[in-house]
Amino acid sequence: MEKKIQIAGLTNAITDIIINVSYSELNRLGIKKGFHNSKENIPYLEFLKLIEKPCVHATGGSTGNVIIGAANLGVTTALFGTVGDDSYGEEYIKEIESKGINSLINIEKGESGLCYLFITPDGEKTSISAMGVAGRYNFDLFQLKEAEIFHTSGYELMTNPSRVKETLEYAKTIGAKLSFDLSDPSAIIRQRENIEDILKSTHILFATEEEALELDYEISELCPIAILKKGERGSIVMQGKNKFVIPIYKVEVQGTNGAGDAYSAGFLAEYLKGSNLEACGHAGSSYAAKICSIKESHL
Repeated sequence: MEKKIQIAGLTNAITDIIINVSYSELNRLGIKKGFHNSKENIPYLEFLKLIEKPCVHATGGSTGNVIIGAANLGVTTALFGTVGDDSYGEEYIKEIESKGINSLINIEKGESGLCYLFITPDGEKTSISAMGVAGRYNFDLFQLKEAEIFHTSGYELMTNPSRVKETLEYAKTIGAKLSFDLSDPSAIIRQRENIEDILKSTHILFATEEEALELDYEISELCPIAILKKGERGSIVMQGKNKFVIPIYKVEVQGTNGAGDAYSAGFLAEYLKGSNLEACGHAGSSYAAKICSIKESHL
């Protein structure tokens, strides 16, 4: 790594399988619209019917999307993760490297992780994951010598909590500020104690209204910088008692997949420039709008 890494991240290195579905098709799966769902206890034959429909493949993972977005915005980046020794894994690494991202991706024997993203006519995503080897975080932390910001999320914490905490502790030793996205209310339900511990040293926190409600804390009091993402109602950037209300940038919505990650990428990229927090919020909102105008989770 010749250039100083500005943002490094740890991701569940999964490939998104993006499929357009009707409301009735989604209802037949019996899963909750707009949320991440377990593959267990769903009608398998109905699932097979849906995944046989035309689809789009995209390099995914919440943190992966953030790092790709930041790289697209000119930030020097690096990414930890694990893929399998299959075509999905090969394409994942190829995509990461094509973006100029320093790949710290580990290859393990087995199947790469996949995330099936069902997009309803309103553009909202509903997801089901098949993790494969993506949760095996057997990478060498010492590959990362320095970083200004280290970012990860609740999804990774649910996958491998002990390794995530170890990685964040290492990130702090190299002087990185921690950035964390709560990701999903289920992450808080399943990993509340670990999340509360992580937030004690988190510098920048991203949360949706549902996640903040589940956390049951005033997020502006938890971390030096907290961002409340409110979907089509914009966002609020908070630093202590200072609050900046950020509107959305209106586009013709093709899908919301990756919009929250794009917001984080835009915000963090602008933050690294030394911009004020209101400008950071606008940068996040503007970049999220660009992602909403396409079906993929990143440009």
